[in-house]
Amino acid sequence: MPHATLMEDRLRFLEISQDDIEELRNARRILEPELDRMLGQFYAHISSEPELMRVFADDKSLERAREAQKVHWLQTLFGGKFDSAYFDKAEQIGQAHARVGLTPNWYIGGYCKMLVQFVRNISMNAKKDGRNASPVIEAICKAVLLDLDVVIHCYLEAKNQAMLGILERATNFTADMSELNSELSLATAQVRKSAEAVAMEVTEDDGCVESVAGLSAGIEALTEKVRQIDERINQLKTGDRLYVHKDRDETGTFAKLKALIFGE
Repeated sequence: MPHATLMEDRLRFLEISQDDIEELRNARRILEPELDRMLGQFYAHISSEPELMRVFADDKSLERAREAQKVHWLQTLFGGKFDSAYFDKAEQIGQAHARVGLTPNWYIGGYCKMLVQFVRNISMNAKKDGRNASPVIEAICKAVLLDLDVVIHCYLEAKNQAMLGILERATNFTADMSELNSELSLATAQVRKSAEAVAMEVTEDDGCVESVAGLSAGIEALTEKVRQIDERINQLKTGDRLYVHKDRDETGTFAKLKALIFGE
């Protein structure tokens, strides 16, 4: 679905109107002086989670993320700029989260922390001025949920594309192995035929009976291995064991596929 159409659908379903856009701009005026303090609390909160901190390479990376988020809140969400550029940015965030393995629950939890601070600050400000805080809070909730919706949508799309890529590579890998195994099976049959011809010509006086017996045993073992590989390939083709292993690292996934086929 084109970005413009997707955004129109999201804005329509969440009932984000021009009045909401104006309320978001009011929220920006109220929240901007407090945003650095809020972000400080937010990053202090996520710093206590090792799963989240592994996303940041160092303190500079964390600071860049903080500044980018400040711009996002003030200029995009509270600016009501829900356009193609907004979707492109959300797509980048979703893809980045998928790439580093940051699941949506952490993103939702982080937004919860910020939303609670926004609502609390807006409520206190409205009480002090004797205003009704509901329109502003409703607009903020809509904008935050829209942001979550779009980023998680892009995250899932990125994960789907990655999985399709893995399945495509697995399918090609299985097809290649099937072809290789067919060639191996044919070669084994030819070796067996040659061994049987040799065995017919060998007598006890030749002193080769033991060697031929060993060769025959080796061929039997090789034939059984070929049969087992063929069985595993068929299992992969039918999907019976394709989803047994879960691994974020594609290299690890294909190592396991290799182990599954070769019995390693």
